[in-house]
Amino acid sequence: MKSIIGRCVEVFVSFAENSSGCVPENARRISPSRSEDVQQIYIAEIIMSGINSNLRARTVSVLVGFVCTLAWPTIVFAQLEEITVTAEKRQESLQDVGVAVSAYTGDELEKRSIREARDLFDRLPNVSMQSNSSDSQAQVSIRGLSFPTFVPTGVQPVGIFQDEINLNSPQVTGLSLFDLERVEVVRGPQNTLYGRNTTGGAVNYISRKPKIGAGTSGRFSVGYGKNNQIDVDGAVGFDLSDTTAGRLAISSRTRDGIYRNTFLNTDDTERDKIGLRGQLLFEPNDGIIIAV
Repeated sequence: MKSIIGRCVEVFVSFAENSSGCVPENARRISPSRSEDVQQIYIAEIIMSGINSNLRARTVSVLVGFVCTLAWPTIVFAQLEEITVTAEKRQESLQDVGVAVSAYTGDELEKRSIREARDLFDRLPNVSMQSNSSDSQAQVSIRGLSFPTFVPTGVQPVGIFQDEINLNSPQVTGLSLFDLERVEVVRGPQNTLYGRNTTGGAVNYISRKPKIGAGTSGRFSVGYGKNNQIDVDGAVGFDLSDTTAGRLAISSRTRDGIYRNTFLNTDDTERDKIGLRGQLLFEPNDGIIIAV
């Protein structure tokens, strides 16, 4: 079977013969010792150099159309990975959701090295985050709606949810992201489904859940960077019984100060964050699921 290159060039040569009436003689004298693809390419180059610009443009158009025809079966069967979200309080495909949603799976977060809330929001359109007195106290803005304040109890118009629990204070907005199944960012007013203080939108952090019958499994990663930055992430899931499973996850972010305070002789902007999450899943029968 001829290669795609050989088939494309055959069409190219045939079109040139029919349009110009001849093919340069030296195009027929390619050394037989060369590979088929190399011979075909040499013939195409010689013909292109011997025809006028108008014919050359038409020839290239025909060749491009032929290549697209050959590649079409491959393009048709290429499919995107389906992402299931719960942005409308029910499980459905991201492609079927009737609101503006951006979603990242846990694997995508790891591949993109997204470990902080700012790393996530900087990659999303119409979403931004501003820090106030510390990295953990921040205001999230969606489509320009925000409420900058230094008050620890100040509530912003963008709802932050961890496993459907509302994190009402801006003090916890910038916490580290670890061991997540996915993140969903819903734009636009969401008061009907999420309640008050979601005029701008909502951010859902969904953690990885324990799985009954999956045995013991886990993951662990360590990263090192500038200013002695050390990032540690780990998680382990395990069975406690035939109806109970648990999962533990830990995250640590440490870094030396970026700036040196010569007056106080200290390093400013040091980082020392530790996060721990524990979960239990109890499923006595198919109709009862208790998650803690």
